[in-house]
Formats: sequence, structure tokens, C-alpha cells
Amino acid sequence: MLYEDDGATNDYRQGRYALTELRCEAEPGSVACMPVPQGDTAIIPDRRPLTFRIRVPTPPRQVECRDGGMLPHLPEDAAPGWWHDGNFLHVRAPGRRAAVRATR
Repeated sequence: MLYEDDGATNDYRQGRYALTELRCEAEPGSVACMPVPQGDTAIIPDRRPLTFRIRVPTPPRQVECRDGGMLPHLPEDAAPGWWHDGNFLHVRAPGRRAAVRATR
């Protein structure tokens, strides 16, 4: 669960905050991850990328973003895109609501 508020005021006391559940669902041959925001989602920056770190032993064949097509395989920590460090798949998705699917 990811908690966010405006970072500048005490408005969170009046309920001005967002909670984002980060869901991952595994199927044979693929894994999908998606943010599910709740609360005052207007305070979440639109273009803030999310990075998912998923334990998979081998790199996927492809990674796609629900809203943006295929994500490129890029050097470590590039955005948006994905990389594999030998143990984990790292996916930097564009935007706060981007859901991704990695396929073997």
C-alpha cells in the first residue's frame, strides 16, 4: 500500500490523501501488476512513474503497458522501460495509473 498526501499542509487530517494498492497477478507465462488508487486521487501527480520490482528468475520476452503499448528493454533505471538484474524484473511504468504485463 502506498500512502500519499500533498506534502505541504495538514489537509490529510480532513481526508485529503490517497492510498494506492499495488496488485500483482501471476498466470502461466505472465505476470501483471497494476496500481489501484483510492481516496483523493487528485493529489497524485499525473506523470509520476511507478517502478514495479517483481521476482522472476529469467527476463521476459516482452513487457507491455496497458495504456502505452510495448515498453522497451533499457539499461538499468531508465524510464519508461524495463530491465532484469538476474533475480528481479524492474518495470518503470509511465504515469500513476499504468498497469503492466510481462510475458515469457
